[in-house]
Amino acid sequence: MRLVPPFAVLLLAILAASQAYPQTAPAVTIDWDDWGVPHVKSDSLEGAGYGMGWAQMEARGESVAQTYLTARGEAAACFGEAAYPADLRIHQLNAPRRAADWLKAQDDESLALNRGFVAGMNGWLAAHPDQKGALACLGEVRQTDPLAALQVILHLGVVAFSADQQLASWREKRGSNAYAVAPARTRDGRPLLLINPHSPWQVPYLVFEEHVSAPGLEAYGATYPGLPLPVMGFTRDHGWAFTFNDVDGVDLYDLTLRPGGYLLDGQTRPFVTRSQTIRVKLASGQIEARTATLLESAQGPVLEIGDGRAVAVRIAGLDRPGLTAQIIAMWRAGSLADFKAALGRQQMPITNVIYANAQGEIFYLFNGLSPKRARGDRAYWAGIVDGTDSALIWTDYVAMADLPQVANPDSGALQNANDGPGYTAWPSAIDPRMLDPMLTDNLATPRGRRSLRQLTTSGPLDLEGLDTLRASSVMDLAEQARGPLADAARASGDPQLMRLGAILAAWDGSARPDSRGSVLFADWAYRMRRAGVAAIEPSPAPPSPLSIAATLADPTRALSILQESAKGLTTRFGRPDVTWGEVYRIRAAGLDLPSPVGRDELGAFNAGHYGRATGSGPDAGTFTLESASTFIAEVAFGPDGPEARGLLTYGNSDSPEAPGVQAQLRLFSASKTRPIAFTAQEVAKASRRRETLQP
Repeated sequence: MRLVPPFAVLLLAILAASQAYPQTAPAVTIDWDDWGVPHVKSDSLEGAGYGMGWAQMEARGESVAQTYLTARGEAAACFGEAAYPADLRIHQLNAPRRAADWLKAQDDESLALNRGFVAGMNGWLAAHPDQKGALACLGEVRQTDPLAALQVILHLGVVAFSADQQLASWREKRGSNAYAVAPARTRDGRPLLLINPHSPWQVPYLVFEEHVSAPGLEAYGATYPGLPLPVMGFTRDHGWAFTFNDVDGVDLYDLTLRPGGYLLDGQTRPFVTRSQTIRVKLASGQIEARTATLLESAQGPVLEIGDGRAVAVRIAGLDRPGLTAQIIAMWRAGSLADFKAALGRQQMPITNVIYANAQGEIFYLFNGLSPKRARGDRAYWAGIVDGTDSALIWTDYVAMADLPQVANPDSGALQNANDGPGYTAWPSAIDPRMLDPMLTDNLATPRGRRSLRQLTTSGPLDLEGLDTLRASSVMDLAEQARGPLADAARASGDPQLMRLGAILAAWDGSARPDSRGSVLFADWAYRMRRAGVAAIEPSPAPPSPLSIAATLADPTRALSILQESAKGLTTRFGRPDVTWGEVYRIRAAGLDLPSPVGRDELGAFNAGHYGRATGSGPDAGTFTLESASTFIAEVAFGPDGPEARGLLTYGNSDSPEAPGVQAQLRLFSASKTRPIAFTAQEVAKASRRRETLQP
């Protein structure tokens, strides 16, 4: 069953450990810059882990604590009854116990990094004992916490919490963008890389920006709070971005119950049974201990049981504990061949990879762990499959060599916006007819169409041009339907429609805060969808992503619904040409700012998802941004090292008053970025506070 973890986003490598941090370890320094980014430096990998653990607790301690309590299955003891179902699911999926097994499987470097990371968090907690909220519930950080958190964030994803309503919600909220541009397509011959994950602006999918320097390892990028190393970003010589893809790595099995167990290959097989005590904080403040009986089948953990049947789940990657070592190898890669060798370890269960290096090489991989299944097609495995046949229990994955990939295409540029491998370059560098339908649906998403179109039709790029593409909120549907709709309205002879047609004709199709016509068009598009009316005539064959030629599917209904939109907007906002920024807002860290982000469903590259403000107050009818760009990095690789600019859109701290939080939200609202300090000279100049730690 396809369970697509969130969007947008960004995945992380994580670590494991065993002993306390050595007392003789060298000092660790953390230079905090104006934007709240920690630049951690140490003479050992373990020391670097200590600094990153300390820095994450200092900046995002509450987020770390919430993630760890969830990953332990201990959230209900802190947050009460509402967290009990999640705790039960975490224990059903066995994340805490598996984390202990993964800890034993780590190599020496991963153990050292994890050991230092956990010690750094505990060191910060010891120095700041007066804590509230989740931090007060956390207690001492355990060596297994990062590995349990990794499973929750990356491997279990949606399934860890539910397999129905949240699944639909998370499918809608995925989204990330990435570009790699070869020297032949740039103004100054420097390869370019855009890293732009999108994910919900909430725990556990907030991201943390960090820079780490240790012998044999330097990395600048983004991670999730509670996971140490940046999982995507750049070094002096190369970098990469992740975007979620549609690898199908989760399957549900329908088990037939029999006295003493369940039916498998015509015989009764007993469940593996264990008891789990879950502590729940009651409304009175007392703690109640509840004991749950958990079952596991040959297919995997049992999620539901009743009426003679049960449902078990099998999740790809839970047998691959070496992601930390793979991420370290990816950071150390000195060439594309080294980078591909690191990816060949196949420890990451999902995500496309977009890569660029200083030598001018670019690379795309449809990465992930796709099970080798005995029979059936993608639609068959998207349902609940027969649990009585052991031949359907997969044990291996498609090899990396058999996954869709391309290096250095003739187009000179690669992209991914959560669309399929066939659209990673144009002309297509991967023949869609050669794609295994069990691997991917090769989706052509509206945002992906817009992404490929703007990248393909742009002239030679530099950092400024890359930033312009990244910030673009022009909507794919608007490029196709705006002209025909405006023409039909102006030709109608109806005075009101003619005025509305003039508004749309003058609009450029973007969702800039000051654009007029954007709200009218978006409202029209949603009313059309709710009415079950197609906006444009479907093409008999998949159109070129460069084509925007289209005709209205039903001009009469389209114009009628346009009038309805104008009436509704006039009632709510006083006029039909209300600006995008008046209606679509960023409300975070005590700020209320105009949003520059288009709607993902309508095909904007700079896209997000919004929640509607309800009630009767002044915000009624407006929308609040809930997920969009998180970490942005625009990098040019040159002989003197990387030049980079970027943003962490909502700031690098849980505290709204922390340095760089409100400042970065304002930059994001204005579609601007900031410099990124990477070299030793840049870090020294940017440093506003230095912490020297002795583990």
